Amino acid sequence: MEKIQLTISGLLADLKNGLTRDDIGAKYNLNKTQVKQVFKHPKLKNKKTIKPVEPLFDLVDDTTAPQLELNLTATPAPEVEEPADNYTQVGVNLTDDTAEPEAEASQATPETTSTTGAW
Repeated sequence: MEKIQLTISGLLADLKNGLTRDDIGAKYNLNKTQVKQVFKHPKLKNKKTIKPVEPLFDLVDDTTAPQLELNLTATPAPEVEEPADNYTQVGVNLTDDTAEPEAEASQATPETTSTTGAW
């Protein structure tokens, strides 16, 4: 006879699904004595079959307002035309204001400037 492996969770699931101890014995090919030994385990002791009960009625909650379904769709943003030349559009002056004009630069020579203040 080949050993089979039973799990606590599997046996508890069988009980929850409505299988009796006789059904579990038939499922795993166990005799009544073996089934009795299995259910002596502390986690299986005093566990009973839970028979699934199908209700004979449908309970409708009419005390709440009906939920509205919202169909939200994303719409693409309108395309904006980019200007070809941003500098001319905003009036930015691109000339170099830090350079001295040539006429002023030629007037200052080492002979005319003195560090001592005397000419």
